[in-house]
Amino acid sequence: MHDIANLAEGTSHAGIGRRLEAVRHLFGLNQTAFAERLGFPRRTYLSWEKGGITPSAAFLERLVEEFQVDPIWLLRGPGDRPRYNGSTIDWDRMHRLHTVVHDMMIDLKRKPTAAQTSILVKGLYEVFPTEEVDAVRRLREALGTTG
Repeated sequence: MHDIANLAEGTSHAGIGRRLEAVRHLFGLNQTAFAERLGFPRRTYLSWEKGGITPSAAFLERLVEEFQVDPIWLLRGPGDRPRYNGSTIDWDRMHRLHTVVHDMMIDLKRKPTAAQTSILVKGLYEVFPTEEVDAVRRLREALGTTG
């Protein structure tokens, strides 16, 4: 089993801080409210967000429980856009997203391979469910401009 230090090896503390801030903003919380919701003192949380130290395992557990954030993404990235911790697959949601992508492709007169469709569905599934509508809109716009 890896400990937090091993998982974060080679990871910039500033990157972790940026990703924590992105999660906090996604849920519309200020630093105090975010820290309180997770059960940690604001001062401790600020040291993590400002990139001073790597968050504790207890904090990561609470973050996953409360906000369904992928803890590996938090520690290593890539990127600053929060990733949903979809370790258990919601097959109804996956099917719905597949149907959305399939219908979109037909509407755009595209004929993607099964692998291409899977990649698009996976990308949509990895966003937080609350951001799905915007993600589908952005995908449609992107696909519409490449045709």
